[in-house]
Amino acid sequence: MTIAPPATLTAGDDVSRAAPPATRDRGLAPVAAFFALAYAFSWTLWLPLVLDDDIVRRGDGWPTHIPGLLGPSLAALVVLSRTEGRTAVRRWLAAMVRLPRERHQQLAAIAPLGFMAVGLALATALGNLPPARDFISFSGVAANPAVFALAMLVGALGEEAGWRGYALPRLQHGLGPLRATLVLALLWALWHTPLFFVLDSYRGFGPLTAVGFLIGLTAGALVLTSLYNHTGGSILAVAVWHASYNLSSATAAADGAMAAIATALVIFGAISILQRQRAGIPALRPPAPRATDPPHRFRQAPPSSPPPSAERETAARSMIEGRRTDSAAVPPDA
Repeated sequence: MTIAPPATLTAGDDVSRAAPPATRDRGLAPVAAFFALAYAFSWTLWLPLVLDDDIVRRGDGWPTHIPGLLGPSLAALVVLSRTEGRTAVRRWLAAMVRLPRERHQQLAAIAPLGFMAVGLALATALGNLPPARDFISFSGVAANPAVFALAMLVGALGEEAGWRGYALPRLQHGLGPLRATLVLALLWALWHTPLFFVLDSYRGFGPLTAVGFLIGLTAGALVLTSLYNHTGGSILAVAVWHASYNLSSATAAADGAMAAIATALVIFGAISILQRQRAGIPALRPPAPRATDPPHRFRQAPPSSPPPSAERETAARSMIEGRRTDSAAVPPDA
């Protein structure tokens, strides 16, 4: 299978319109394989915890669900290497360390820290500021600053390198950003199923709470789709957002008002995205470049445009044919 060389993407490039090679050549079969492997890798580590009736608690390093969070990224690596080759894997790895170039995109990646600041301000005003240790008390992680930071990075990057870094661009090529996000959100939510039996913070969920979880996760997926597409496919940007959101809503310190504020603001952001989409504003992906826009030296040429070498060859052939025509039209000298 021949793989076309990828274009170099930067912030602002529209990854939502570019078709990955595997999508063009094999349809959604590689994406289906990705989801099957992501579930298999993660659930293989989580189901023994369920069968042993283990409970993953905040601040305890064992038992833990953290290794299972790497399932989506491992699945993406396997499918990419088998279907698209080393070039695609290198491009995927590069997206994990690519910062957004625009300042507002960088700020968007850490927006959940602003949500936490609002919650902290309210807690301070009410005299309910949580102790410092609660801010690093996370499910399945020992309450140690270094271990907590590593777990946040591993968890967020392990998920986002798969969900957004691999699945999203391939789904939205055929479905569009909105429908692709809704499909991804449903499969992402179902992937969490074993955790409802092992995470102490999830075990008390009733039917209404589970519905609220799905709504919040779908809202987060919409925000992450917008961030991923507007940053030219930066996995690092969406991973930072994911980790920041976990910090603002999933630690012991976030229980109660802080988590509610963070979730409400994410839902508000998702509603804003949907309203702009309905108004014809491309909130889930950058607007298509206009004919009057200056060319960007890093942008990929449209598929219909021949490469520069082909243009030169065509121009040279036209010039030769033109000269032949001209010489045939001029009568010979008497």
